[in-house]
Order: sequence, then C-alpha cells, then structure tokens
Amino acid sequence: MRRMAARPVAVGPGGAGTGRDPGTLVWVGRIEPAKDLVSLLHAFATVRAAEPGARLRIVGAPAQGPGAAAYLAHCRALAAQLFPDEAADAHSVGDNPVSFEEIGGPETPELPDAYAAGEVVVLSSVVEGFPISLVEAMFCGRATVSTDVGAVVEVIGGTGLVVPPRNPRALADACVALLRDPERRARLGAAARARALELFTVEQNLAAFHEIYLELISHDPVRRAADGVPFAHPAEMYAPVRWTAGRPVPPRRARTGARAGAGVKAGRGDA
Repeated sequence: MRRMAARPVAVGPGGAGTGRDPGTLVWVGRIEPAKDLVSLLHAFATVRAAEPGARLRIVGAPAQGPGAAAYLAHCRALAAQLFPDEAADAHSVGDNPVSFEEIGGPETPELPDAYAAGEVVVLSSVVEGFPISLVEAMFCGRATVSTDVGAVVEVIGGTGLVVPPRNPRALADACVALLRDPERRARLGAAARARALELFTVEQNLAAFHEIYLELISHDPVRRAADGVPFAHPAEMYAPVRWTAGRPVPPRRARTGARAGAGVKAGRGDA
C-alpha cells in the first residue's frame, strides 16, 4: 500500500506541511475491522465536544474485497450519524468534520501530504504487528497517539502517547491533551523524528540484517563437498535417523573390527 522515500523529508515547520491545520487529527492505514475505526469515531465525538473546531481525516488504501468495502461503508454511515453535516446558514452546503480520503486522490496525492494534513497522527488498532504508519509519522515529525498493541511501545519509545485499545475515552483524552499543547506536540514530534532517523532508515535496517546473517552463519558454516561440487550428497544422509528396516546395522568400524577379531581367533585355534 505505502512507500516512504528512502531518505524521508520532514513535513514540519518550513517543510511540506506548512499549511497544516493544528486542530486536525490524521489516521493513515488499511481500512479494516482490526484498525477499529469505530472506536476512533466515537473517540472523535468526545474530542469534538471538547474542541469544536477539531477535524478528523481518515486516509486509507482503496477498499479491497467485499468485507473491506462493507466496513468502509459502515464507518461512513457511523460518521454521518455522529457528525451531521454542519452548515453556517440555511443557504450553505453542510460540511462534515470527518473526511474519508484515499492515497493518490486529489486531497492526498502522496503519503507525506497525508501526514502533513494535521498535527496529531492517531493509531486506533486492536491488532497490530509492526506499525508502519507510526514509523512514517515519526519520520514526518508528527506527535502520535496510539493504542498499546503489537510493537507500538517498542517503536514509539516514549516519543508519543499510548493508551489501552478499545478505550475511546482514553484515546480522546490523549488527543485533546496534544491538541491543546502545541509546545508538547513540537517536542514529541522532534523526538519522534530523531528516533526514526536513528533506528528505522533503510541503511540502518540493511546493516542490522547483515549482522544477523553473519551471526547465524558463524554458528553453522556452510558444509561443502570434498570434491567442491555443491549438493553432491543428498540431504537425507545428514538426518539423524536409521533408514534400514529390521535389526540395527552396526557402524562400519565396529563391523570391520569384529571381522578382524574373528580371523585372529580362528588362526589361533588352527595352530
């Protein structure tokens, strides 16, 4: 779905995000039940009550499969129910504080544009492995609010706020706290970018994998055939099992010794 630049650029002050809205929360990812957008929307209802000017931008990949499309439709319907379109007067077109966008669309043609859209990036998952969207947000110098799932805590490392999953109230409180404290947002965003540049660049990951492979090879060096021909012997010959049926076959050395002993004994008897 996503590709960050090999050398990510900042979208903080003076970067691509100079037009961002400090009252906007941004969510980026695949739209599916494991991301728990339902809890996010309920949390945003609480945020909106505390900060009437707040907005939520949900940026995802195009829905794939009937299940994903149905979940997206459910989330859109819930957003319309929780946040009816607001109009300034009877002659104006209503506006909803929650928007659903796609990467590559007119609103967010590139990923940095998505993270540049607001000041706080939110992750609301109930199941997560390695949170790529958080790493991307960190590269872009964004303060984050995340649920405590998967490797979130290890990735964030104290540079963002972490709350329990499936807890809209806690998620909302953390978002409101950052929306109301620009200095704290700036500190967390700067610390997050520094951590990402230290741990998650392409060069750093290549070096880490190289060290892992070298360590593995040092414990079990490659065995080559005496004649220099790779795969000269079948892999089965290295397996610690007996391939013959019936009685165990004694080792070759033992059989040779037994024959020699029998020959000596026979010679003494003849003498």
